[in-house]
Formats: sequence, C-alpha cells, structure tokens
Amino acid sequence: MVRRTIIVLPRALALALFAAAVAPRTAAAQNASAPKPFGHWSFDACAGGQVADQGATPHDAQLHGTALCGDGRYDQGAVFDGAPDSRIEVSSAAAFAAPRFTIAAWVKPSGPGAIVNRWWGPDVWGLWFLGDKLTFAVTFPGGQWGNPISVTAPAMAGPWVHVTGSYDGSRIALYVDGVLAAWKPASGTPQASSRPIVIGNHPSWDGFEGSIDEVLFYDRALSAGEVAAVASSPPPPPWALPAVYEAEAPSNVLEGGVYADEFSCASDCSGGAVVRGIGVGSSLRFENVMAPAAGHYLLEVDWLGDEREALVSVNGGSPGFVPFTGGSFYTPTTRVLRVELDGGANTIAFSSWGRTAPDIDRVRLTEGAIDHVTLDDVPPTGYEVYGAAATHEHVASELAFSGKWFWGSVEGDEDYAMRSCDGSDDTHAGVAGLCDFGQGHQLGADVCCHGGGIGECNPKRTDGYTGDPERDYLEWPKWDTNAHPRYWHGHLRRALDGGLKLIVAHAVENYPLCSLVKSGVGTNPERHEGFECDMADSNESIVRQIGFLRAFAANHADFLEIAESAADARRIINENKMAMVIGIEADYTWSPYENPIDRLDYYHALGARTAFLAHSLNTRIAGTAIYTPIFAAQQSFLNCFLHNVQCKTDPNNPFATDPEHPFAVDQSNQFGCSPSYATRYEELCSLKLAERLNDPVGWNGFKYYPGGNVMAGSDWTIHDAPVGVNMNTLGLTYEGELVVERMMDKGMLLEIGHISEAAVEDVHDLSSARYGYPLVASHVYARRVSADGSAGWEGKLGDDALRWIAETEGFAGHFTGGDVALDYSGSGVDNTCAGSTRSLAQSVAYAADLAGMRVAWAGDFQGLGQGVAPRLGYTTERDDWCKGDHFEQCLQQRGSWDECQTCVQLSESPVSCATSVDPNLSHYSTQDEKDWAYFHTRGYAHHGLIAQLHNDLEAVGLRPEYLSALRDQSAETFIRTWEKSEYIAGLPRPLR
Repeated sequence: MVRRTIIVLPRALALALFAAAVAPRTAAAQNASAPKPFGHWSFDACAGGQVADQGATPHDAQLHGTALCGDGRYDQGAVFDGAPDSRIEVSSAAAFAAPRFTIAAWVKPSGPGAIVNRWWGPDVWGLWFLGDKLTFAVTFPGGQWGNPISVTAPAMAGPWVHVTGSYDGSRIALYVDGVLAAWKPASGTPQASSRPIVIGNHPSWDGFEGSIDEVLFYDRALSAGEVAAVASSPPPPPWALPAVYEAEAPSNVLEGGVYADEFSCASDCSGGAVVRGIGVGSSLRFENVMAPAAGHYLLEVDWLGDEREALVSVNGGSPGFVPFTGGSFYTPTTRVLRVELDGGANTIAFSSWGRTAPDIDRVRLTEGAIDHVTLDDVPPTGYEVYGAAATHEHVASELAFSGKWFWGSVEGDEDYAMRSCDGSDDTHAGVAGLCDFGQGHQLGADVCCHGGGIGECNPKRTDGYTGDPERDYLEWPKWDTNAHPRYWHGHLRRALDGGLKLIVAHAVENYPLCSLVKSGVGTNPERHEGFECDMADSNESIVRQIGFLRAFAANHADFLEIAESAADARRIINENKMAMVIGIEADYTWSPYENPIDRLDYYHALGARTAFLAHSLNTRIAGTAIYTPIFAAQQSFLNCFLHNVQCKTDPNNPFATDPEHPFAVDQSNQFGCSPSYATRYEELCSLKLAERLNDPVGWNGFKYYPGGNVMAGSDWTIHDAPVGVNMNTLGLTYEGELVVERMMDKGMLLEIGHISEAAVEDVHDLSSARYGYPLVASHVYARRVSADGSAGWEGKLGDDALRWIAETEGFAGHFTGGDVALDYSGSGVDNTCAGSTRSLAQSVAYAADLAGMRVAWAGDFQGLGQGVAPRLGYTTERDDWCKGDHFEQCLQQRGSWDECQTCVQLSESPVSCATSVDPNLSHYSTQDEKDWAYFHTRGYAHHGLIAQLHNDLEAVGLRPEYLSALRDQSAETFIRTWEKSEYIAGLPRPLR
C-alpha cells in the first residue's frame, strides 16, 4: 500500500493577519547580496535527460516521465504537465541532510502540486502550491511518521512568484517574493531520510502543473536580507563555486582497470570511496566540471599515496606532468592546481606515464586563481641587507676536471695554497700537447707557461719578473688566471670586509676537459692519481664538490655559512657573515641512467638551490648556447657516440625518442667520425681536439640556424639592426619542461645561462605560465655591447633575455671579466681602455638598463672566466695605461721608440722600462695599499679586491645608480628574487 502523508495545515489566515506578518524591507535587507547556493538547478544546462547542478556540490538531476526543459523565468526552466510520473530527481540525498537549510524557487503554477521536496519515506521538508496557497513544511522526529510543522500563505495560479522556505533551528519561515509571509516556532533536527530531492512531484502522485525555475538549496538558513536579495536579483551565476566532484561519481569515466574502492578508506574519504588503479593505458575522467565562465580556477585534488606522479589534462589537451608529494596511504592529502577552463562543461582527466599515479578521492573547483605575482605581493623574510652578491663562482672546482687541473687549493696557508707550479711541461696534466699545438690559449693564459715557458708561452713566468724566488707567487692569481685557485679563504674573508655578502658556488664539470687532464701524468701532489671521469654522468664529481663546499663552510664558520633558503641568506648576512648558495653547472648533470626529476630531487636534498639545464654540450633536457669553438669541437665528438638526444616527440612518454628526428639519429658519419666511431672520451687526445679547434666551422657539432658574421666592434651590435647569431635549433625537450616545472615547484633559482635561445624562450613561456616566475642569468655579458668578435655568439645574452629578467624580477649576474665593450653613453664612462673597468662599465650599464637595474656580480673564476684587466698597468704616471702594456707605458714615459723597444726586448724585467706601481706588495704598509697595487698590477684577480673594483668604477665615472645597484643592492636583489621564487612555489601549480 502506498502511503500518502497528510499534511496538517493551519486555517486560512485573514488578510489583516497576513499583512501583519509581512516584515518590511529594511535598508540592511535591501543591501544584502545574494549568496552562492549549495545546490542550484537552473535548467539552462539540460541535455540528455540530465540537468546540471550549478551549485557548490554539484549533484546533477535526472528528468523522468514527461518533465522537460522549456521556457523559464530566466532562460530555460522545468515544465510539468501534472502526470504521475513527471518529475526531476536529485540523488545523493545525504549531501542535502543539513540541520539548517533554505530552499527557494521561482514558480509559475497552472494547477496544484508539489514544487520541490524531500518527502515520504520518511518526510523531511517540502514546498507545495495547493491551488490558492503556498505551503512550506518541515518534519521532525516523533510518532509513526514524524511530526510535521507547516506554514502557509495566500497565492494564485498564473504569474511567476518567488517562494522560499527556511529553517534556522528556532522557526520555520515562508517567504513570498522575498518578503516574510508566515512563520512558526520549531526546534530540533529534521528527521533523517534517504529520499532524493524531487522537483515537480511528491514523489509520483502529486504532480505539479506549470513551470519551475532557479531551484536553490542552501545548507544554512538565509537571513531576511539574503532572501530578499535572492528574490529580487537575477539568478546567481551558473555553477557557483566552490564545487565538489567525487571521483567515484557515476557520471565519471573509469577506463583501463580503474576502480572505485569503497572499503579501505571509507571513514576518511569523501563520499566513502576512492578511485584506484590509475596506470599506463588507464585513466579517471571527470565529466561536466562546470565553470561559470572561461578563465583560471583552482582545482583542489584530494589524493592518497606516498610520492606519486600523474598526467593531468583538461578538455583533451596535452597532459601536464604533476608531482604529488608528501601524501599518506590512509588520509587524503590535498594538491592544489591552477587550471584554465572553458565556460560551462569541462573534462579533467588523470592518467599515468609509467610512474605510480595517486589514488583520487575527489576534486574541488574554486575561484581565487591569480595570473601574475610581483615583488609587491611577496613579503620579505627578514631585515633588508646591504652589500654585493657574486652569483657565479666555482669555489670547489679543484675537485673537478679529474682533480688534476688546478695547482694549489682554496684551503691552507696562503704560501702553500697559492704557491707556484713546479715548472714541468705537464703541470696541468694532459695539456702539454695542446700547448705544443698552439691551442693552449683556449684553456687559459696560465696553462702552458711554467719555468721558462713552452709552446705558445708569453713572458708570464711563475718565477716573477725579477727572478727572485721569494716573489714567485706574484703572478698567481692574476686577472687572466684559469688554472690556479682564486677563492683562497683569506681572500674571501677580505671580500666580506669589502662588501661581498653573498656568493653562489657552482659545482662544475666538463667531461672532455676531465678526460683530457686525467690522461696526463699529473704532478699536483694532492691529486697525483686524479678522480675518474664518467662519460655521461657528472654525479660523482658534483656530489664530491658539494661535500667539499659544506666542509669548507664548516671550516670557516666564523665568516661563512651555507644558505638553503632566502630567509637563511638574510639571517646569515645580518649576522655579519657571508652567505654561500650551492648551485650546479655541469655537462652531465642529468644522467642518462635515471629520471632527471629524481636527479634534481637528489641534488636539492644535498642543498643545491640552482642548476644549469645545459653547460657546453647539448643535454637530454636542453640545447646549449653556441659559444666558443672549443664547445663546438666537443659537441662534434659527442655526436659520434651519443645519438639519442631527447626530443619533444611524445608528451605522454617523456622517455620516448623519435628515430627520424634530426637530433635523434646516428650522426657518426655527418661529422667526420669513422664508421667505428668513438665510444668514450678517452679518445679525445689533445691533437684531435686541437685539429677541430682550428676548423670550428667544419667541426661544428651543433645543428644551428646560421645568423651570419658580426664584425668585431661594429656599432650595429648596439643599435637597431639585429645581431647575426648562429643559434642552436634544440630548445627544451619534454623532459626539460618537466625539470623546469620541478625547479619552480621547489622555489629554486631558475637559471637561463648557457642554454640556446630556443630553450630560453621555452623557459620564459613556462615561467610566464607560473605567475611570472623569476628568470636568472648568473654570469652575463650583453651581446649587443660586445666588441671583441664574440657578439655573434649565442652564449652572449641577447636583449630579449635581459628584458625577460626585468619582466620577471630576476637578476643578471654580470661578469667581472674584462671583455672588450662598445661605447654605451648611458654608463657615463669614456671607453678608452679596452678590457679594463672602463670597458666593464659600458657592459654593466647596458645590461642594468635592460634588466631593470636587477644586476649582481659574477666572477666565474676557476672555470674559464677572467677578471677585469689592469687599467693602470704597472705605472702611476698615466690614468689609462691598460693591461700592463710595458712598451706603451715606456713610450709615454720616455718618448723614444727605439729606446723603449730596446728596453722591453732586452730587460729581464720589462716593467722596469716604465715608472711602476711597485709589484712587490711587501713594500706597502697597509692591506688597502697592497690591494690597490695588486688590482693595478694583476687586475681583478679574486673577490678580495672587490672594494678596489668598486672604487675604480667610481673613479672612471660609472653613474652612481649603476654602482649602487652592484655594490649596495645586489645582495638584496638576489634575495628578493629568491623570495619571489619561493613564494610562487607555494602557490597552486598551473596546469598547462
């Protein structure tokens, strides 16, 4: 027997009583805004027998019988003919079991019937039109069928009317057109029921005749003002947010063995189930994720597992790789993504590319997504700091290149650590052949010259210019030193006193150089046997150097400490110590043996906070910038045996390669390799390498876009005409994109140095999508101001990259090296001394202007970087005697060509031909005087001379704003960039 509940209705109210019951519209009520509903059925999204819930849950409704979507109060509405089976049902009744609630709808009745209810089995609440009145009833526990309490108000068929029923825990209330019409005291919790919400029936014998529109359910009682706002305003925006979508919902698509587990986390998972089994070839697809309008939204993903990874796609687009970290097997963890959705229905899919995917509990769509972050949005992590930063240093490189490249150490007493070489031909092991072949200059001015000098040696002797053994050390280090240490701890202490507050120490490695040096005899007593060189993985060297850096900092904890966060750096500097940040610059940072993301995570755990995507050779994740001929020669050797360079071929499989791709084919015969081509770098004997250096065009190992030649010193390199640049065609690979995304997840400093312009553009695209994540170039020389013939090298930074640094609020660490620069009037310095601080000033000012004054210093010492050359040479008699040009100095002093030529040629000490800044530093009484003499006789040899560098830039007239940006503000600039990076890392990850 079908039970029909009889509703006990009160007597008809007199018009006077009705008028008395109506509350006036107060100013507060008129000014209230319409709240967002928990459930919202507008009937505007009505297709395939389904009505979309545009509320916060959402729970879609199903059409039954003759119910249909037709004309409504706003756009479409639900139309009913009163038939017994005509209804619209919303399942998932448990979601609407709120102890306090509000139900509202627009109604245009033509006959009596149930408007909307959860009634029968047992009764909970309902709204009716009974021909001449509207009724709202709520049932509380009690008796056989419960205890219904109801209120009524007069009504009539025909026009549209807005009706609202509300229960707030103390009364039930009925509103008509936003005005309180009737109420009764009531208390308690409505009785429980498993009934669905039914619209247009009750549930199948009280069919409504007419139209219903904009049915709204709130899981709380609205205020009178809110009710008035709902009734008097257009309907709330479709698909009001937040909205929750359960993974196990029947509307979702589970493919390839994916299943809903209702047992293992029933007590903790939303909806009592979780979706598991997402793997390769399988997916979970959320259908009809509704967005109010096209734009960015936040997607909160509740998931289970430990360390998981998934591919997530929107509307069938290319999937984005998303890591899920720090999870639990028992309690859901939330991962927030930023997604770009279309207005209306969207599809979001979770799949896997081989790694373990998370189990998905639910997703929640909310508003509040942002598009861009500026430094104004980023709070500082401590007190402002003052001083300079040097963003590209190689403090531990005595343990790189097999450990047999450098002579001396950054540790120990000065006399021991900075002592002269022993004079043997192979002091820097394995390079003697290059020296004999005339190519030693490619590796540095101090490589081939020991004892009396060999091969291409110039008069740069380790025994000094006087032959006095006590003055052997005076040539090491010098501004052009590459193979002798330049970070002795005593110099770094003086650097701190001179204003250098922060350095970035990069672990460095280059396999060809490592192999070349390792093959030599080796006479460095500390590294006689050397370290092994791994052909395709620099991990062992990188880990060794990071360990050395930590030990170095611990040994000198009184003035030096490693910073692993921006807050660390601020604290360390404010404790009057130097902050050291660990970075990585190596050819094979990204091993072919393991996932590069795992490798990045490993290095980050060791303390690395920045890393190059490529160095001198193409890597599996990025193309390198074409730079010096030595790199092109190295790449040509690389192509002979490493021929599966990762390409963007299959976004679903980061490890896939395309055998037809030009970067993935066997190139063994394209670059002159024998059919049985080299399989290890040990075959890179010095003569083979030198042969390729002499023919860089014929042995260019890169696939490149030819850009034409740039004349050295041509002023069109700083004007409107583009610079002709040979550019590598390889940008970021798919794996490279994943690594960049992971760096941004971790708040690392995102380095664009050494990578191709195509890769720089790819990185900029990723950073733009990640709220304007800062780009940094840790060692920069601006291409357009270069006058030394290298303006056509891709490795010199282009204008677009410098502007992107300004745009993203990153920084450009400017070389302290004396590259020859074109005149740049903005510097305020006459460019009359090539390679000196006058030249440096041109490039600094140009880069600072394009980078928005976001500049720092970069020594790049103990790599192949040089310092600024001496401006005054060995004399005080003229302001601009450059590079220790003894003949020119002599000519200016004595005026006789013949006399000076004879003096310079015959003198055992050519410096004696001109009045000198005394090179014997023991003659000076104070450290400042010694540093001044050292700077003007050896150039910028180490950072202990940073105060002299700043003083000389000021002396030549560098504009104060540029000097201050470097001397006073660059440490703060660095830290603010790092703080922005860390801040963005904490924001929802955008899904591209």
